[in-house]
Amino acid sequence: MKYNKIINTIFILFFVTKSFGQENIDNKKIKIIEEHWFNKNESLDRIIYEKYNLDGEVTEFIMQEGDSTQIMRRSYKYNEKGLLKLEEHYRYAPKITTSPEYQIEVIYDENDHIIQKRTFSNYKTREIYDDKGYLSQVITDLNSGKITNRELYIYDNDLLIEVRFLNENNKVYGNKILKYNKLNQKIEEISIRNNQTQSKYKYEYNDKGQVIKEISFIKKKEKVTENLQQTEGYDIVEIDDTEQTNPEKWQDWEEEEIYEIETYVYNEFDLIVLNKTEGDTEFKDVIKRVFEYDTHNNWIKCTTQRYGGLWRTSIRKIEYY
Repeated sequence: MKYNKIINTIFILFFVTKSFGQENIDNKKIKIIEEHWFNKNESLDRIIYEKYNLDGEVTEFIMQEGDSTQIMRRSYKYNEKGLLKLEEHYRYAPKITTSPEYQIEVIYDENDHIIQKRTFSNYKTREIYDDKGYLSQVITDLNSGKITNRELYIYDNDLLIEVRFLNENNKVYGNKILKYNKLNQKIEEISIRNNQTQSKYKYEYNDKGQVIKEISFIKKKEKVTENLQQTEGYDIVEIDDTEQTNPEKWQDWEEEEIYEIETYVYNEFDLIVLNKTEGDTEFKDVIKRVFEYDTHNNWIKCTTQRYGGLWRTSIRKIEYY
């Protein structure tokens, strides 16, 4: 459980903080990133290596303890079009393996849409796209062909307004409802499971269309309409006008309790320089992350504060091609 939690946190940071930068104005491409995490006592806690090819695609991700003990390793391979075709995961505990523990193969159609993600285990996922190229379904099934789960994606004026989750009996057990403003920016997202609201998020933007605030609310137990529309068939989805699938149904709660607020501050180059988390979070505290960038607009230092003082410092050494 400890390692799973660490890995989840790592990949949130890996994929989110990479987006804090922007395209290099001098077209410099990243070759290797070596990241060191130091705790408040300035002791080395983590070492992370990210390797990239000339196309800017990550080819290897390695995480180690401060003493260089490997925690995890993942490698990525791409086809001639630069699309991910194989992801390999290596075991890190109790013994590190030299061969992949499991692999995920990605298969595309002639339009480069993902039609299947196949793991070398007992299940696989398939993605289906509509005539406009929008994702319409994600199907998870066993290698025997038995479907265990489906996700249906429903659009209105090219905007995703709902995701329906169906079980192996083709019955809806959950929904995700999305709402937009006049600028087509997502301003609200609500998740429902077993006729109960599970989570709710609201988003605020600045004049440049950048997210400046994300507000999440705690789980509510009020009942919603129980007769959710069951969708039959696997290839054809019709949008109906009933209140079960109308986003306006979930616009407001009678009582809202804020669980967490994420705020973002940008500099003149549209780079995030401050990210703050506050509210009834896991840490029960305000967390501030301050970013510094190199001349290529990639962050090289992140200082995290908790309990009113320094908690962690992340330093990145970036080697360019």
